[in-house]
Amino acid sequence: MAFLKVKNNAGSALASAINASATSLTVVGGEGVKFPGSNFHISVDDEILLCTARDDDIFIVERGKEGTTAASHNAGAAVQLRWTAGYVEELQGATADLQSDVSDLQEKTSLIDRTLAKAYLSSAQGELYSGVAGANNPRVELDTIVFNYGDCFQTGDWYGQEGNYLQADSNSDATHIRDADANFPAAIRGARVRWASNAQGTLNTGEGYVATRDSASQLTLAKVSGSDFAPSYYYWIRKAQYVVPFDGIYAFMFQLQYPTARDGKRYGIYIFVNGVQIIASLFHAGTANMMRIVHNGVLMLNQGDIVTMHGYIGDDTQAGLSYGAGEGNSCMAAWCLKRL
Repeated sequence: MAFLKVKNNAGSALASAINASATSLTVVGGEGVKFPGSNFHISVDDEILLCTARDDDIFIVERGKEGTTAASHNAGAAVQLRWTAGYVEELQGATADLQSDVSDLQEKTSLIDRTLAKAYLSSAQGELYSGVAGANNPRVELDTIVFNYGDCFQTGDWYGQEGNYLQADSNSDATHIRDADANFPAAIRGARVRWASNAQGTLNTGEGYVATRDSASQLTLAKVSGSDFAPSYYYWIRKAQYVVPFDGIYAFMFQLQYPTARDGKRYGIYIFVNGVQIIASLFHAGTANMMRIVHNGVLMLNQGDIVTMHGYIGDDTQAGLSYGAGEGNSCMAAWCLKRL
């Protein structure tokens, strides 16, 4: 912004009288140089005037500024460049603009800090893949955070916790967790589940993942290992997800690695938003070797959306497969490209 100009000890007197409608005035000869060349306020009696241009001792002026009233002034009346409210208000406005700019910069910095995040899995996660059935999509657990700005990546306990499982309803069965008090969200699809016949999680244990979320009180299970789920059993569900901090356009990078890929089998990455499949990247293994799948995607997301990563194992017949520990060594990264 163009600030009003100032100059120390700027003062003179009217060389001749002016009326209330005059648009120029003349100060004492040779004293005009005491004032700036343009864009400054002067005070004559009780009136404040804006000088838009000065030609030596002649000032071109706009009358009645800063709430004052244009009036007639006699020759010899003092003409002074005073510290007025207008100068203070300019500084206040500039300070407010600066604060706004700083806030905008902080917001942009926060945009980076809160959304530039990356997480890797530990190889122990591969235990979940032992005995995985084809055509299923177990969620990839984000167990080991390499670096994480903010709290957008959420991992850990969701329902229950280790050593203190929640009890399902008595009408649950081998393939369903029913819990009228749970309020399961759509994004729970694919989440890792452990269960047992006691709350400590030590008896008749089993493990799998959420195949589908049927309702807020019912989940369909896909067992991976151990005992079947049963009525009134206890369960513990883990979360591994990216929670969108604000509306925006996001870029994601996903990588899923299968160290012991089998010849002729299909492997893939499935990305879900709020439990709905959005991105799928499927590969066919031509040789019995390591399979590493990398996929990128750009999504327009809303604040609170939950992004999860799933792995796919199957073949043309969707037959069940069996893999050992160490499968699914994976990573997921997210960036906000533009806030909406």
